[in-house]
Amino acid sequence: MVLLSVFYLFAFGFLMATCYLDNLKKHHPLAKFINSVGFIAVATYGGFITGQWAFYFSVLPAFILCLCGDVLLALQDGTGNNKLFLAGLSSFLLAHIVFVWAFSTKVPFSLYDLILPVLAVVMTVFLVRMKGMDVGNMRNAVLVYSFFVALLFAKGINLVIINSASVSNILLCVGSFLFLVSDTIILFLCFYERKHPLVRFFNLSTYYCGMFLIALSLLY
Repeated sequence: MVLLSVFYLFAFGFLMATCYLDNLKKHHPLAKFINSVGFIAVATYGGFITGQWAFYFSVLPAFILCLCGDVLLALQDGTGNNKLFLAGLSSFLLAHIVFVWAFSTKVPFSLYDLILPVLAVVMTVFLVRMKGMDVGNMRNAVLVYSFFVALLFAKGINLVIINSASVSNILLCVGSFLFLVSDTIILFLCFYERKHPLVRFFNLSTYYCGMFLIALSLLY
């Protein structure tokens, strides 16, 4: 596990280099692919060690969909290709739905799960109306996406509150929270007219840290 963690850190360092060094930007899709393979490797190792194969195979499609979304958005980056962006967004949306289903195998779905997603949609409505924010014709897609991102975090919270405050559930909860933070930041990265250079760093660091924690939960 130590070797996998070191690999993950070095892979993330390479990814950051492709974001900020002009001579490495052409390797950005490859760097994202390597990082995504990293969290799949962590989950696979955890499943092998603990034998949690049922949960592993329930989340594996979500991890693969995230990998696809990572690569698609990397290929779209800077091109203005809306088809690639929508394909990447769709991959992540499906990934969230699969994650929600997998989390629901641990704690049943309830109406309380919908409170946070509804609040997230309301907040997103205000965010997309901010001065300098331009989502164009993707407003509805962004709102639907925000619902399912928040739903995943809601399931993570209920895992800890209703199921148990085990290490595994806490990792899933924190991981899903970081996933939510990352997706909130990406709204500003993709649609806000004034982008600070560090926005990309915080977007990717919260995302890959969140995915690492979700994958790591299989080790406990």
